[in-house]
Amino acid sequence: MAAVKVCVVGPAGAGKTALCKLLAGRAVPEPRTHDPTESVRIEEIERDIDARTVSVQLWDCSGDLARCQSSLPALRLGLDALVLVRDAEDPNGDGALERWHETFANGPDTRCLVVRVGKSASAARDDAPSALTAPPTIAQLAGARVVRGSLHDEAAVEALVAETREALDGVLAEATRDRRGR
Repeated sequence: MAAVKVCVVGPAGAGKTALCKLLAGRAVPEPRTHDPTESVRIEEIERDIDARTVSVQLWDCSGDLARCQSSLPALRLGLDALVLVRDAEDPNGDGALERWHETFANGPDTRCLVVRVGKSASAARDDAPSALTAPPTIAQLAGARVVRGSLHDEAAVEALVAETREALDGVLAEATRDRRGR
């Protein structure tokens, strides 16, 4: 089976590159500063899905939607799943995610994972402000799974990565079953 293609998209500074590096087991430099992705970076990982080793390409896309427009056909070609990343503390983040979803998804059946990345300690707490919870419009994007976490400290990062891997594995399982059914 060919590698599963997952585009990781969202606004600039949301934490897409940090998340991709962490999922690939790579270190993220401290302090975490924003180094904009020019076009796309691809991280390759392997995951155990349904008792099979699955090769996964995480396409870390630029947070500048205008930059993505010219390469959109290539980015969408063979897309199996979409990871939508937003800054949990940005009050306009949900509207931005809807635009990213509309731009990248290959129709309503595109498998999605929404990851809300906070940069403060409050983003990882259960009693965090309601702006950090997933409104129905985002949570219902193609039945998207939603993960919330923080890049505030090592324990929060480990929890975010573990929860994201678990949710991503569910999305990958659905995507690989879809592929086998084609």
